[in-house]
Parts: sequence; structure tokens; C-alpha cells
Amino acid sequence: MEDAHATVLKLDDHRWSSWSYFGIFDGHAGFRTAVKSAEKLHTRIVSSLNGLVQETGNIKSLTSSQLDFNKFEMAIKDAYFKFDNEWREENRNNNPGIRNEKFSFRKNLIKVII
Repeated sequence: MEDAHATVLKLDDHRWSSWSYFGIFDGHAGFRTAVKSAEKLHTRIVSSLNGLVQETGNIKSLTSSQLDFNKFEMAIKDAYFKFDNEWREENRNNNPGIRNEKFSFRKNLIKVII
């Protein structure tokens, strides 16, 4: 099977400690893409979300009601596209001659952040 999954019950020990992340990554873009996505995507999302809330100061734990939904959505999308571009670039450098679309994971995942 070429699928991978991620289960992170606590996104970090700070602002996102009450948030969980679950992802299922389909192997249509290859097993390596699914595994890499399962290992790394949530860290990119946390980084992007931290950039979103830097202006909130020292809030220990965030709830969804404290966030602007549109900005939250954009932060997650930004993390996806940055991760996808980094992964495609890495594969372009390591696998010359293979079409880069093969390594894109954009259409091959299901994710849930709670």
C-alpha cells in the first residue's frame, strides 16, 4: 500500500497544545511523497499558524473563536503550497528527467485539524 497517515494529538507545547491533527496521504504521487507529507506537513502548518498569531502576544493556548477564520484558512493553504513547492524542488534536483507533477501531493490528501 502506498498510503501514509499522521496522527498528532498535540500540535505543540504552546499555543496549539489543545489542537490535534490527523492526515491521510494517498500514494498516487508515490510512496515517498505520502510518507514525507505525513512526517512534515503538520510542522509546516504549525509554523504558518504561528506566523498568523504572532501579534496576539503570550496567549498560552488558542481556541478557534480567537482566530479570524479567513486568515486561518490562508495560513493553512500557504503551508500546503510552500511544502508542495519545497518537495517538488527537492525531487527536481534529485530526479532529473522525471516530470515534477508526479511528486506533487496537493490532490492526494485528506486532513483534519481539531
